Amino acid sequence: MISVAARDHFAGRSPVRFGVGEFIDLSVLSADVTPPAGLRWFIESDTSGGTLTNVTATNDGTALYTAGHTAGAVTLVLKVLSGPKAGPTLAKTHFTVVTPTDAVMVQKPGSHLYHEHRIYPVGFLGNVFLRPTDVSFSNVYFQENTCKGEGKGYLSGLNGKSHEIGTVVPVGKGNASKGSPVLGDDSVWVRRAHTPYADGYFLWPIPWHIGARVPSPGKKPLDSKPFTTANHHATADATGRATIEKKGAGPFSRVPDDPKSGSR
Repeated sequence: MISVAARDHFAGRSPVRFGVGEFIDLSVLSADVTPPAGLRWFIESDTSGGTLTNVTATNDGTALYTAGHTAGAVTLVLKVLSGPKAGPTLAKTHFTVVTPTDAVMVQKPGSHLYHEHRIYPVGFLGNVFLRPTDVSFSNVYFQENTCKGEGKGYLSGLNGKSHEIGTVVPVGKGNASKGSPVLGDDSVWVRRAHTPYADGYFLWPIPWHIGARVPSPGKKPLDSKPFTTANHHATADATGRATIEKKGAGPFSRVPDDPKSGSR
């Protein structure tokens, strides 16, 4: 009997699906090999690009598999290296490596909406959780990429505004109910101070990227890939009401007469 165990173990996670970059410990719980003989793991096939490290030189059937940086199917085999039963495959395991396919944003618990009295601003602090939720993405990095905004009406002054490339942020441990958390806060806001108020909207279609390799400072991960788009969407109307939403968080709204609150 063999054990295939993710190091980031949490209730509700899949035993046959793992996130890109995950660490998976392989071991032998019992083996029908008499007398004792060397046991070693090998990669039979792997379209994710993973790597296998045999932990000890004694070939005791323990190894560390590191999931690759792309989605793919993996087959690992345990073989007998010595003794009268040397050669054949003793055990085989199959599993799948997956990349993030989506994410959701929520307002940071305990935070307040941003607003300045008597003008048009609104904003919030957001937290991001990667999906699917049944694997861990704790060994990947998250980053917002660049795009151009579209603004019309009252918010036409923001038309063509560039979204700068974001900071590379690590991801936390898996969670079957929420997903793997991006370990940082996202300040989401819009502000215009002029009157008269009027109808308008602004949209930033921000590409969200992940990568499994450690990046150089100020740069995106070496294997950075887009996996979803987060629409940063704001509206205005003739009363000065400001609304904002992003990737499932919101819409949140404030009017000019609302009291000052929060910060950005």
